[in-house]
Amino acid sequence: PLLANPVVFYTDEKGRVFVCETYRQETEGVPDNRSHSYWTEDDLRSMTVEDRAAMYLKHHPEYETDWTQKEDRIVMIEDTNGDGFADSSKVFSGGYNELLDGTGAGVLVRGNEAWYTCIPDLWYLKDEDGDGVAEIKKSLHTGYGVRVALRGHDMHGLVVGPDGKLYFSIGDRGYNVTSQEGNRLVDPGSGAVFRCNFDGSDLELFCVGLRNPQELCFDDYGNLWTGDNNCDAGDRARVVYLMEGGDCGWRMNYQYRPDRGPWMPEGWWKPRFENQATFLNPPIANLTSGPSGMSHYPGTGLPPGYENSFFLADFTGGSNSSGVRRFTVEADGAGYRMDHDETFIGNVLATDFDFNPDGSMLVSDWVSSWTGVGKGRLWKISADDEDVRSAGLATGKLLADGFADRGTAELMLLLGHADRRVRLEAQFSLAAQKKTKELASIALGDGGTLKRIHAIWGLSQIGDTQELLGATTKEADTEIRAQFAKAFGESKNHSAAKELRELLKDPEPRVRYLAAMSLGKLGMEHAEDAKLATGELERRLSANNNQDRFLRHAYSWALARTASDGRIATGAIFMPGAAVRMGAVLALRLQNS
Repeated sequence: PLLANPVVFYTDEKGRVFVCETYRQETEGVPDNRSHSYWTEDDLRSMTVEDRAAMYLKHHPEYETDWTQKEDRIVMIEDTNGDGFADSSKVFSGGYNELLDGTGAGVLVRGNEAWYTCIPDLWYLKDEDGDGVAEIKKSLHTGYGVRVALRGHDMHGLVVGPDGKLYFSIGDRGYNVTSQEGNRLVDPGSGAVFRCNFDGSDLELFCVGLRNPQELCFDDYGNLWTGDNNCDAGDRARVVYLMEGGDCGWRMNYQYRPDRGPWMPEGWWKPRFENQATFLNPPIANLTSGPSGMSHYPGTGLPPGYENSFFLADFTGGSNSSGVRRFTVEADGAGYRMDHDETFIGNVLATDFDFNPDGSMLVSDWVSSWTGVGKGRLWKISADDEDVRSAGLATGKLLADGFADRGTAELMLLLGHADRRVRLEAQFSLAAQKKTKELASIALGDGGTLKRIHAIWGLSQIGDTQELLGATTKEADTEIRAQFAKAFGESKNHSAAKELRELLKDPEPRVRYLAAMSLGKLGMEHAEDAKLATGELERRLSANNNQDRFLRHAYSWALARTASDGRIATGAIFMPGAAVRMGAVLALRLQNS
C-alpha cells in the first residue's frame, strides 16, 4: 500500500498528504498499562520521561533493543498525474524508534517546513532541497509523555492559531518540559494544550485537565475546540470549548480507581448541571465514543447548509461503529451549546478528517482492529455540485500559488475571502509586513464581520492596537466589540485598561467574557489599575451569581492574574456574597496552579 496504519494526516497547500504512520504499537514499542499492570505504581511515581525509561528497563532490560526495531514515520502521498488518485509515496521523515518515543500522532506542514509531535518531543523538520524528504530534524523541546498511561494518549493536535502561533496537545501521559527560555511546565498526570511560536520559543500552557484531546481546531471566530475521550466507566466522550486557563478536571490517576475518583460519582464528564464542581470547564455536549480527527469547515468546497460545521472522526476499533459526525453549536451566554448533530460518514474506521485545499474532504481509514494490520486508506469526498467544486478549485489555486508575491491591495481584498484559510494567510502576510494602517482601516471600516476580524487579529500579531482605542463604544457589531476586547489583551495594550473595564459592563456576555480575559492578560502593572480592575471584576462576579459558567471562569481567571500577590483575592474570600467568595477561591486555585 501507499500508506499503512494512518494515525493522522495533513494536506499542504499543494495537495500533498503527509501521513503519520505507526509500526510500534503494544509489543513493538508503545505499551499500555492495561497489559503491564504490574508496573502501574511505578508509572504513577514517574515525574520525568527519564523516570519512564528507567521503569521500562527495571522490568524489562530487553526493551532497550526489542522496542527500537521498528519506527514511526511520516510518509508523503501525492497524485502526480492529476487523475484524482494517489500514485506516489515516499518517506518524508523517519527514524522515530528510540526507547522513549511514542506514537507519532501530529503533523503540520507550511511550505518546506513541518512540525511533528512524537512523544517526548516537538520536532521541527525542513525539506531544504524540495525533494520530498526532510534533511533537517530538530527537537524544539522535550519532556512530553512522562507516564505510560493508556496507548493512544499521545502528543498531537497541531494547528495554527489566529494569533499565528502553533497549538498542540498531550494526553494524560503528562509533561515535564523546560522551555527555551528556561521555564518549567510540569504536570505528570494531566492532559493539556500548549502554544508556542513556530521556532518553539515562548512555550505556554493554554489549558489542562484533558484525558486524550487528539485534535484541536479553531472556528471562524478564533475559538478553540477539541473532542476528548471517555474513561471506559460508563461516561461518554466530550466536545469541549477550550477556555484559556481552564481545567477540564481529568487526572491520569483516576483511571486506576474503580469509581474513577470524582469523575464518575460527581459527574465531571457531563455538560454543566446544577451543583457540579465549579472549578470545571465541563463539555458542551457528550458526543462520539472515540473522538480523533476534528475539523471546522473552512468555507469553500461544500454546498450551502454546511456553514459553521464541525466534523469529528469517531474511532471505536470497529468499522461498523466508526465514522465521522457533523455538528454545529449555538451561543449559550458567553459560551456555546450543541445545536445539531448527525452521522456524516459511517462504516469507516476513521482516525482523522480534514479538508484539501480545494475544499474536498479526506478521511484516513485504519482498516482493521486496534493495532493496525499494515494497511491504510485515504477516502476522498467531494461535492456533486459543479459550481461548488469550481469555487473550491479556485480556492485551491490561491493557496497553492502562495501569498509571498501578492501586493498589499490584493491581500487586503483577500481578507474578505469566503475561505478561512485564505483569510488567515492574507492576514499573516499583512502582519509580517506590519501593515498597521491598512489593517486598522479595515478593522474600523464596514467590510463585513469576518474580514474585520482578520484585520483585528493582524493588528494583534503586530502588537499594535492603539488605533482601535475609543472604537468599542461606537461599534454596533457585537462580535467586533468582542474581538476588540480580545485584541487589547493579546497585544498587551495597557492603555486599554480603562476601556476594558467599561466593556465588562457590555450588554453582551461574549464581550464581557473576552474583556475579562484581556484584563487578566494585562495583569495590571500599576497598583491603581489593579485596584480598579479587581473591583469591577468582583462586582461582575457577584452580578453573574454563578449563572453563566463561562463568565465565572473569565472573572475568576482575571482576578487571579490582576491580584498577582494574592492579597485582593484572599481578602475577597471574606466578602459578602457567595459568588464573590467562590470566585476568589477559584482565583487563588488558578494562581497556585
